[in-house]
Amino acid sequence: VDQKMGAQLPLDVTLTDDDGKRKTLRQLFAGRTVILLPIFYRCERTCYLELTGVVAALNQSGKLVVGTDIEVVAVGLNPTETWELARAKKRSILESYGKFDETKPNWHLTTGELKEVRKITDALGFRFV
Repeated sequence: VDQKMGAQLPLDVTLTDDDGKRKTLRQLFAGRTVILLPIFYRCERTCYLELTGVVAALNQSGKLVVGTDIEVVAVGLNPTETWELARAKKRSILESYGKFDETKPNWHLTTGELKEVRKITDALGFRFV
């Protein structure tokens, strides 16, 4: 990771959300503060820990509410992973979030074409192969 503090994300990049709908980052962010996670959905180690760690931190904090204070956006790094896989991952991991039912629309597990995903990861300074 090359830290790029203050870098602007490309908000017009289009991704596919976990309902199969195409949306820009701008739409996904909904004008709120965002937890942004570059992730591999098939990964059962580090990426799994990232998602479950966010869920655990939100459950423990009690101060930040997804959908009120923040949006959570995961960007799938592997272009062969589908939005259906993202949806399944959302269901399996995020149901442990105490407020998941009422905040489900504000958890965005996305997929996209490699060139679009790279625009985001390049802006973040996040390198992957």
